[in-house]
Amino acid sequence: MVIVYDDEGEEYAMKLFDDEEEDDSYGIELGALREISVLRLLKGENAHPNVIEIHDVQTAFGEEDEEVGVYAMAMPLFPDGSLADSFPKLTSKKEKAMVAYGILNAVAFLHENSIIHRDIKSDNILLKFDPTNGDIEQGAFVPVLIDFSLAKFVSANESSETEPTHTSSVGTPTYRAPEVVDEKPYGLPSDLYSVGVVLLEMLQGKCIEAEKDKDAMEAITKSLQRLPEGQPFPELLRGLLEPDPSKRWTAREALRCDLFAKFHLSPEPNSKTFHRISLSNALPIEGDESDFDYINEKENQPVSKKSAMSKKKTNSVLDKRFKLIRKVCDWMEWNASTAKAAMVYSTQMNEITGNIDDLNESNAMLDCLVLAHKFFEHDLRGTDDLDEMYEKFGHSGFDIEEYGCNENTIFSMMDFCLYPR
Repeated sequence: MVIVYDDEGEEYAMKLFDDEEEDDSYGIELGALREISVLRLLKGENAHPNVIEIHDVQTAFGEEDEEVGVYAMAMPLFPDGSLADSFPKLTSKKEKAMVAYGILNAVAFLHENSIIHRDIKSDNILLKFDPTNGDIEQGAFVPVLIDFSLAKFVSANESSETEPTHTSSVGTPTYRAPEVVDEKPYGLPSDLYSVGVVLLEMLQGKCIEAEKDKDAMEAITKSLQRLPEGQPFPELLRGLLEPDPSKRWTAREALRCDLFAKFHLSPEPNSKTFHRISLSNALPIEGDESDFDYINEKENQPVSKKSAMSKKKTNSVLDKRFKLIRKVCDWMEWNASTAKAAMVYSTQMNEITGNIDDLNESNAMLDCLVLAHKFFEHDLRGTDDLDEMYEKFGHSGFDIEEYGCNENTIFSMMDFCLYPR
């Protein structure tokens, strides 16, 4: 993090995303794509007071005008630091209840909009002091959830722990839910377990010291056993730290618990927390409206199964492109989300190339597919697999440098948000 200033002299924290340097990696760091994409949507009318709101996205190109640059986000400064650094400052039960309430409001807002965070921990919650919050004379700390590098939108199936749609190697030891540790399918409830660990640490006034998940779970179990029965804060913790995700409290349920009622903190149905955002309205992208109508018609069609077209072809060029995308996705065993995203990306890229459908002239179409798979698939394919795909569909192989240029172009044309809309 570095401190930067805007034209008016306002201070901001700048988060820099490094280029990937791991073997068999390519393009922009996946965490950067995820975090910037989600937070670009959560701005303005879609902002929430307990979720970080980015000020700007920039690309810092290297020397000699290199094509692939390092992305950076400008965010508000939080001089009071993280929750982990501030446990001693929270001395009263009401202060702790208000912080817990703010954290749960943030998570409820994300989950209402089908966003899973996947790395909630005390270090990823910053505090800002609001002198007008709480008691008028005293003020209170407001928690703000940050670090969305593992966040993603999830479907209904992904939210219900029925499908293995997320990698298990996510999150931070100590805060990972039992189902994540056990490498079982998981969904939105895993975030609530992480919140429970954070609130337990806040109640105890210190972080749980454990390097392994097993040790952390033992410490959590012992801490819960020592807490008294029938009291509001322990009741909240037990609801959030329930090992069975199907029995674990949701954010909505937690917000209605006795602890918050005791301090007159009750969620309002029409508050920001329960505001549903629209991806299309939140961040529209340029393009021919008929192209996007065509894409939306194809959204729910399975990738790997042929389906009869009930309507006549409305656009022969788009229809040919869609068939190619389905063919590649079928061969690579990629899902419908990848296919739809590739169609949107190709529509944007074609504004520049004008020949994206001619595979003999350009790699751009296949590059759109690779970016879509990188952003939406459970398993990231290595360069050897991509070489095979490019050769299968008429090219000499996967060109990392050309892909990097096209990936940056698509990301920019999508207004730094890779979710189709």
